Amino acid sequence: MRTAVTAVVLLIGMAAGLMAQENTGNVYGRATDDQKNGVPGATATLTGTTEPRSTVSDGNGYFRILRVPPGRYKLTVGMPGFNTVNFENVIVTLGGNTDVEVPLALAKVSEAVTVTSTTPLVDTRRVETGVTFSNEELTQIPTSRDIYSLMQQVPGIQLDTVNIGGNASGSIGGPDFTTKGSGNVTYLVDGATVTDNSYGAFAGGQARQNGGTNFYFDFDTFDQVQVSTGGSLLDLQTPGATINVVTKRGTNQFKGSARFLYASDRWQATNTPAEAVQQGFQTNSTRFIREYGAEV
Repeated sequence: MRTAVTAVVLLIGMAAGLMAQENTGNVYGRATDDQKNGVPGATATLTGTTEPRSTVSDGNGYFRILRVPPGRYKLTVGMPGFNTVNFENVIVTLGGNTDVEVPLALAKVSEAVTVTSTTPLVDTRRVETGVTFSNEELTQIPTSRDIYSLMQQVPGIQLDTVNIGGNASGSIGGPDFTTKGSGNVTYLVDGATVTDNSYGAFAGGQARQNGGTNFYFDFDTFDQVQVSTGGSLLDLQTPGATINVVTKRGTNQFKGSARFLYASDRWQATNTPAEAVQQGFQTNSTRFIREYGAEV
């Protein structure tokens, strides 16, 4: 009985930890001296859009800051008798783990070293397959601005509809798709499931697609988008693909943006066969695509 209770408590703790990490990432690091030995007792402080968070390295110099909202942060690591090291561009991604190696050198005078290069995005701790789109990528990616076009960029996902220039962005429910033989899909926004399980296409009495969404997504409110195709969190109810959207967070400063996107029919190619044109057949075409909006 005691063993069973202990196992249940451990499972509950694991599930709670996994659920809490759906919309966050983690920062791991190690403070080392000139001999590559760990420096215990070093203070690591992470500052950014949220309130500063601090921790202290253990006996081997390792430290970690968990459940950090996605974004760009500054990491400061210091220790009495050593120089202070500042990392200006520590990028935390959705569901990712950022590793930082902190070399501390003995300092005769009080000094600080600033590292301006971006932390590497290779996550050696992660077993999940898929793609996480950062805010910079969402702004610059040359596709139609909807969540389904992002799914087209993920290896292993096949969609039944190609959204040319955004002319299919108004369809609700989402396209049918498969990944690793599964048509299951889970949609989440800021950790809340928005999946409509009544959505699906049936063939031969069996559902080819399980799940959709009745939401229209405002692309410019996205901070990061994670599309997972395998190795997902254990608390998800279905296999297949998981689309996890994290929206932008407010701060104590007023910020805003505006957008105007326009695509003319002159920018589109045509693949209508010459024989069809000679017969006078008409085909569907997009006259223009226009999207605009503002946020504050």
